[in-house]
Amino acid sequence: MKINCIKYDEKLKSALCSMIYKLYAEDPEGEPMSQEKIDMTIEQAKAYPDRLRIYIIENEECEIIGYAIIQLIWSNEWGGLTANIDEMYTIESARSQGAATAFIEGVPRLIPDTNRVTLEVTPSNEKALQLYERLGFKAVDNK
Repeated sequence: MKINCIKYDEKLKSALCSMIYKLYAEDPEGEPMSQEKIDMTIEQAKAYPDRLRIYIIENEECEIIGYAIIQLIWSNEWGGLTANIDEMYTIESARSQGAATAFIEGVPRLIPDTNRVTLEVTPSNEKALQLYERLGFKAVDNK
C-alpha cells in the first residue's frame, strides 16, 4: 500500500484523538489514556520537534488511516539518532494491507538523521509482533 505521512497539524487533532482512543480501547494493557495526556504530547511535539514527532498516515486517496508518535533519542551505544516508534495505529479497514510496513520502512526517509529505528509493542499483540519480526526487529534484553 502506498501511503503519505504528514507531520501533525492542529486541524488534524480530532482525527488524531479519535485514533489514540481507539488504540487504547483495543490494546488496554498499558496505562489509561486521557485528553490531558494527549494534549501534553501534542504540546511537547510542537515545542520540541527535535525530540518528539507525530505523524498522520494517509492512504493514496488522502484518507486518514493511522498515526504514529516517534521519540528521537541520541544513543551513545549506537552512535547516532534513534527513532523510537512509541505508538503506531492503523484503522481496522487499512490493516493487513501494508500501511504499517510502508510507514516503518519510510522512517529513515522521514527522519534522515536516524541511524536506528526501534519500537514498542504490547506482548499480547501477536499480529504486530509478527509484522515487526518479519521486518527484522528483535526483542532486546535491556531492562
